[in-house]
Amino acid sequence: STKMLDIKLPSNDGLTNGLRVIDSSNGFIELGIDTNQHSRLIWGSNGADKNLTFGHQTTLNAVGTGSTILHLEGSTGNVGVGTSGPYTRLHVTEAFSDTSDISTTTPAVLKISNPNNTNNNWSMINFSFPNNDINALIGSQLINSSNGTADLVFGTRNSGTMSESMRIQYD
Repeated sequence: STKMLDIKLPSNDGLTNGLRVIDSSNGFIELGIDTNQHSRLIWGSNGADKNLTFGHQTTLNAVGTGSTILHLEGSTGNVGVGTSGPYTRLHVTEAFSDTSDISTTTPAVLKISNPNNTNNNWSMINFSFPNNDINALIGSQLINSSNGTADLVFGTRNSGTMSESMRIQYD
């Protein structure tokens, strides 16, 4: 592959190839490959804005003309996908309009997926509190992998035992 930019840094800083921009009054950003050949992006700030935003620009050199793809709010730890102002731990925003009946092609803002397409396998969202593995869950159980038939299942925990509380079946 062709390298567009190759900057060598001293090996004692953890980066073998990369880019480091340092402003002693405001902070720094590093982007590169570390000594274990892992991609690395690190940022720090001396000011109040400790946020990191990934996005794209619609006009070259015109800051703010694009859209936010991923935003990490430094002061709260909140993550925004599609928004630069996340107000919860995970805030996902997608602007689309689809007023048609629900179908297998209806757009979704969030997808929970299990790549193992085996009958009776699960794809789940787990809810937990400290010192507990799982307190409640919402899951989809794949009934028939050949045609995608699945049930929606709600589970709750009582005195340490997880049990199915409600199932909405395919028929």
